[in-house]
Amino acid sequence: RLDDVGEAVSFWWAAYESTMSDESEFVLLQERIGDICSTLFEDAEDNIELLDNLHELCKHKNKVIAQLALTSELLVYHNILPGYRVRLPTAEERKIMHKRRVRMLWNFEERLLKGYQRYLKYLERCLRISSFRAAAAQALVQLMARHPEFNYHPNIVKSTIPLLLDRRVSAEVCSGLRELFARDQQGTATLDVVMRIANLIDKHTAKIPVELLHVLAEIRIERPSSMRATEEYLPTDPQRRKRMLDEQKRRQSGQQTGKRKSKKIMEMERELDKDMAETEASLDKKAHDRLMTLVLRHLTRAFCVILQRPLPHLLPAALVGLSKVASYLNVELVSEIVLRIRDLLRAHHRAVFDSAPGQAAQDGPAASGANPLGEGVIPFATSLSLIASALDLLALYGDALQIDLQALYAVLYGELLRWPYDADPAHTSALMARCLDGLVRRARQNPPGRLAAFVKRLLTITPQLAPPAACTALSCVRLLLHFVPTLRAGVEGDVRCVLYRAECHNPDVAGADGTALWDLSALQHHYHPSVARLARLLADPKAKPPTAREMPTHLHAAATSAADRIVGPPLAVGTTALPARHMAYTSTTGDADLFDALERDLEARTEPGRRPKRARDAPLDAKGTKRSREKAHG
Repeated sequence: RLDDVGEAVSFWWAAYESTMSDESEFVLLQERIGDICSTLFEDAEDNIELLDNLHELCKHKNKVIAQLALTSELLVYHNILPGYRVRLPTAEERKIMHKRRVRMLWNFEERLLKGYQRYLKYLERCLRISSFRAAAAQALVQLMARHPEFNYHPNIVKSTIPLLLDRRVSAEVCSGLRELFARDQQGTATLDVVMRIANLIDKHTAKIPVELLHVLAEIRIERPSSMRATEEYLPTDPQRRKRMLDEQKRRQSGQQTGKRKSKKIMEMERELDKDMAETEASLDKKAHDRLMTLVLRHLTRAFCVILQRPLPHLLPAALVGLSKVASYLNVELVSEIVLRIRDLLRAHHRAVFDSAPGQAAQDGPAASGANPLGEGVIPFATSLSLIASALDLLALYGDALQIDLQALYAVLYGELLRWPYDADPAHTSALMARCLDGLVRRARQNPPGRLAAFVKRLLTITPQLAPPAACTALSCVRLLLHFVPTLRAGVEGDVRCVLYRAECHNPDVAGADGTALWDLSALQHHYHPSVARLARLLADPKAKPPTAREMPTHLHAAATSAADRIVGPPLAVGTTALPARHMAYTSTTGDADLFDALERDLEARTEPGRRPKRARDAPLDAKGTKRSREKAHG
């Protein structure tokens, strides 16, 4: 037994000595890494050979030491990499005698490129190791974002873009792409990244993260130079156009009209201007315009691929991106996008069109096709995003798009019933405000019966809406009554007795133009003072005309800015009576704390003889334009 005890003691003592030696070695390696990094930070040009020693520590058997060396080498490259692309000298250039400083610089750049290439290959190998994948991905993303002008950037992009399909590192890759797009001034790196992302979306649409589409929508697309913009305003006559272009060329080349210079002097000045342009630290406008055109082409292709293969979680972000690049697209492509949106809505809300006689025969095979988004009803927010994007595109191009929007308005009319019961009212109310803005902007292009149905349904659902959303709905009603005066007959009760089909989802056949708007009298006694005052403005035929600040989006923003100060909880489902706090709300003196900006704006328009202070406060005429102060106030 004594022998067994002695063997056990010797075993544990040996284990203790090995542990102490491992800990001391770990500390020594940490100090070694710190010394190498400090030396390279102080003078990298004279100590560039230390990069080899630091890279050897990346292959240490201890994983902690290896990851520490990997991260330290990344920080060293962040500090010593130049902001330009390195070009190594050729064999003929090396044969020429140069100064010692030039030879030292060549040696530094050569060893730096070799070490950088070796480090990138090591990171690519680490991506295939689970324990090093996160650290390697972080290093590649940072190198891609912070050094777009240095060598091997296309190789880094090629290795980094597929990481977007990995949910563990996709968020970090998206943040790196956002930083890259903000740093890149030339546009070459942006074009390479966008082209690869478009190919990735084309192959793996279902695995694309939503954050990537938000990043693509934030890319800054600069407008073409002024020279290209002026060509659009040249005369259509061929002779006058040629004469004006020749005059522009003479002015650009420096030739004076009536005083011709010799050909030799013109060539010398042209060469001199070219040499001076190379010395300036500015980008070539024509080359930059070509790069931006290619970026725009691949961005549009990426967003249109998602529109052709629609997924509910990707559609809203893709529509936001399309709306931001729509001003650069031609009319034919925008028309195809709007038609595709209309077909999507028609396929997913076929019940909206069942009430219209003969509509199924007019819709054709698009209405009877399979559901491209899968079984079930399209999400409410996605549907509103489709409608708002289509109306924004139509507002951007005006009458250039000759598209029948009866299906679009029918879907919007049916979606109004889902508005009070949505789980995310803040987001969907903003989308609904955009949709109502588009409805107001195109009020003159819609028949009065369709607009009367929208007015009736908006007044019907307003009591079930929250106060900010209720103000948005009433602002739309007020603008529609102003732009189409015939709709005011429903407020005054001077209508013919026609059966109103409230359950019908087609506004054209609902028969709302023959019914009275009795909902307005009940809204005048709403528990919230802002909603009640808007309802009284609607009922007053002598009220002042609305201004541009009363558009649904503006009024929704003003109302939601003070939404946190609303007194009392929302009504519970199935409640028949108002809570006591809401019953006593109208008699309290704290009304000024709620919707301050909105209340002051409404009071200013109801006070007689008060002039608007801003141009956007000027009243709107029947055509939706602002009248001058003299015309508005006599």
